Amino acid sequence: MTTPLMPPGVQHTGLPQTPQPFGLWSVAPPIDLDPPARLLGGVHWTPTNCGPSGIWQHEPCPDPEIPPAQTKTGARPDDDTFPTLVVWATDECSLYATDTSENQARAAQLLMLHAPLWVEQAFATELAARATPLPDAGDLTEAFGALEEALGETGFGGVLHARRGLSAAAAERRLTSAQGSTLVTQLGNRVAFGGGYTALGNTVYATGPVTVWRGPIIPRVAVEPTTNERQAVAERMFGFGWECPTTVYAVEVTG
Repeated sequence: MTTPLMPPGVQHTGLPQTPQPFGLWSVAPPIDLDPPARLLGGVHWTPTNCGPSGIWQHEPCPDPEIPPAQTKTGARPDDDTFPTLVVWATDECSLYATDTSENQARAAQLLMLHAPLWVEQAFATELAARATPLPDAGDLTEAFGALEEALGETGFGGVLHARRGLSAAAAERRLTSAQGSTLVTQLGNRVAFGGGYTALGNTVYATGPVTVWRGPIIPRVAVEPTTNERQAVAERMFGFGWECPTTVYAVEVTG
């Protein structure tokens, strides 16, 4: 008697997805750079919107013998450099395949999906290294309030950064609303709930406006002859920064 063969199962190839919304890309859509994308040396940021200011105490009839106690002076904030990073993605292909276009397309799709997460992880590292901590907050509402008050002292709007797990609490308290593909607070500051911000824990950060740059996708094929493996590789260089690089605030939510 011949053993019956099981009919083949359903063959399905997953549909390409788009990057998740309301992350870093929502507050800073990447600026595409044509080759050669000069990102290798990092992003050298010269701040324009932060610096010394004050009130001049004017005396209607000043005594010419007494020099003024105030001076209109101060140091301009230093320029700063943000690091760049190269994000890659691969798909394994046959060592003997003559057409790797499908593998290259899959690698490019993986790169598109995962690049925001890797950039957010690098961004989170910069946030933690540069932040000035503010007093802890009992809940997310108090944290948002403290950060928006701190941003208000800069004279311009900015961005709040937090892990995605805090977005539900923000929605429950009506701290954010959607304007198209971007979340904003009542005061108009943008909010990024990044999938790559997990390391931020329960700390919420605030920065000035953010800019992200990216170079072109570079496809190539890598071969490892000792294991007969061949990979279709797609990689891309990214750079980022924010206005007034040394002005970063952080509030930990303890409640």
